[in-house]
Amino acid sequence: SATEMRVLFCLLWVGGLFAGLNWATQWAGMMAAPRYFASPENRWEELYFDDLPNWMLPLNSPGVVDGFYQGIWSGVPWGAWLGPIFWAGSIALAITAIGLGLTALFQKQWAQHERLVYPLAEVSLELTEGFDRKPGWPAFMQNKAFWAGFFIAALPLLWNIAEYFIPDFPRISIFDPMFGRTGRRGAPLSRYLPPFAFSYRILPTLMGFTFLCDLNILFSIWSVYLVGLGAQYAMNRVGFTVGMSGQEADAGVIVNLFSNGAMLGLALWAIWAARGHLKRVWRQVRSPVAGETSETMILSPRSTLLVLAGGLIYMAFWLYQSGNSPSTLVLWMAAFWIGLFVSMKLVAATGFAYLFPFWAGGTTILGDMFVGTRNMSTPTLVSTHMVNHRLLAGWRVPTALPNIERTMARSTKTNRLIWIGVLLGVIIGAYYTVWLCYNWGGASFHSWALEGSARERYNIIAGAVGDTDRSVPDMEKTGVYLLGTLGALIFAVLQARIPWWPIHPMGLMCAFIFWTFS
Repeated sequence: SATEMRVLFCLLWVGGLFAGLNWATQWAGMMAAPRYFASPENRWEELYFDDLPNWMLPLNSPGVVDGFYQGIWSGVPWGAWLGPIFWAGSIALAITAIGLGLTALFQKQWAQHERLVYPLAEVSLELTEGFDRKPGWPAFMQNKAFWAGFFIAALPLLWNIAEYFIPDFPRISIFDPMFGRTGRRGAPLSRYLPPFAFSYRILPTLMGFTFLCDLNILFSIWSVYLVGLGAQYAMNRVGFTVGMSGQEADAGVIVNLFSNGAMLGLALWAIWAARGHLKRVWRQVRSPVAGETSETMILSPRSTLLVLAGGLIYMAFWLYQSGNSPSTLVLWMAAFWIGLFVSMKLVAATGFAYLFPFWAGGTTILGDMFVGTRNMSTPTLVSTHMVNHRLLAGWRVPTALPNIERTMARSTKTNRLIWIGVLLGVIIGAYYTVWLCYNWGGASFHSWALEGSARERYNIIAGAVGDTDRSVPDMEKTGVYLLGTLGALIFAVLQARIPWWPIHPMGLMCAFIFWTFS
């Protein structure tokens, strides 16, 4: 039936967020890499091994990390990996709890009052519509236009399957990623612009979902992107920087600061726009009335508050144990959840699952800007650089939850389905990745996710810990960040008050992030 198909689809949606590059492969590399790739040349052991959060790493027993990369046939040492899998699963559940609480809190506001279009959910509902009717194909599968679109998107994928069996088989590369085997598409226009700023990639799924997106958001993303390129060109051309002497921010960092500031502005506006709804939720938390329609979705108002509080408290505890100081912990969590909260609304409004706010940079940039690395201990430096999107499990889940709730159409099974999907995703993703590496040798895959990304991250940590010229709090960089916040708020007010205003504030956030031009 249509309901059964939607349940299965949503379960796979949540569980699939942990597979492969989404999390498991990069997490496994981050777990095994420090002890395997440490050498006198990179000085990892000398600089920060005593300050690594060893409780989240595999046990340092003979053959554990060597077997991971070289392969062993005597069996997987699961005892060494139980701790890492448990702690990864626990933080995934905490992040899911917070995301579930935010979805419960804001879903009614977004769906009924702001009338967001939820492209990912709408397409899912359309594809499963009609399976409860008379036997035979649903109506949409009898439409010639549907099959024309299907074959246009599927033909390159089906064609390229042959390459797996015949390595020299010619490949259709139009859907390949920017860093794929066929290389980048486009050309560098100027040394004053980001490399391949005008590269291109065809993504049929993105094209299909954006068909439902508001035109002003689409216009805002590409138009502000062009303006941003012009600004970067001008700043690079004249050598413009901001910041105190010795810790100046170049054009790339400036637009990143501005983008993170715009995220804060969007988050503040989203809360302000929902102020009436939030007041009603708070009233139901304090004085519930029997028989009254709940202002929250999925969870009751009081359950929403408990789930949010529990998830935030556990996440703070987890980050503190990883080495964060109280001040950097607050900044890290603020940057992380501002980015994810805004991306939850972004995906609900646009369907741009491929684009997400650059919180991975924001979590380190904000600490550097407001606290300064000079005021950070070695464990704090290690934690703020180590705990990122490559290691943290479950950070992709919150952006999917509003669409899953919409797809399930207020089903009582939604809450249970999400938790089952997260647990299955973490366990199966981690189990299969670890098993695969021990049986075949992780190094034999020549995977950037297993080796390159982890080595890059631990080299960055070594550079931060070994740096003798550390940064201090910087008001000029703070000014750029707040300018982004102010710009987003101004654009949001103009968008709300002037019907013909063409620029959506989401453009200020998305236009400057890497994924827009990759």
